Amino acid sequence: MKKEHWINPESNLIVEKYSKVINREHLDQLDGRLYNEMDKGRPLLHLADFTDATFFNLDYGEMADIFNDFLNRLGDNVGTKVAFYSGNNDKDDLMKVSAFSKYETSKVQLKSFVELIDAVKWLELTQEDRQEIWKKLQ
Repeated sequence: MKKEHWINPESNLIVEKYSKVINREHLDQLDGRLYNEMDKGRPLLHLADFTDATFFNLDYGEMADIFNDFLNRLGDNVGTKVAFYSGNNDKDDLMKVSAFSKYETSKVQLKSFVELIDAVKWLELTQEDRQEIWKKLQ
């Protein structure tokens, strides 16, 4: 797995781009350091780009455990909106990413998107943030 990320403190935004093959053990290695850098008094915005990633050996039965691990890494942020951008990725990978949406809580909103423009609109990002994301992810 390869992962790059960018942080925009003004928007309290994290953008991550995943590529290559993602296994369960890769997800277990994520420790939440990015979330600790964010302002916990404001809603956190998070865009995760999976357009160049493939989920391997990850089954639907593990989704609840993976989501609970994510909540533990998230910590005490006021509220969080996470947009999963999968593009035209493999249908099975899209379904795996989309499966997280059913675990939404009052604190965490999750949604999957095929189009980047829909993801940034849902996150209600500024035009400047949208342009920066577009440049870095393309």
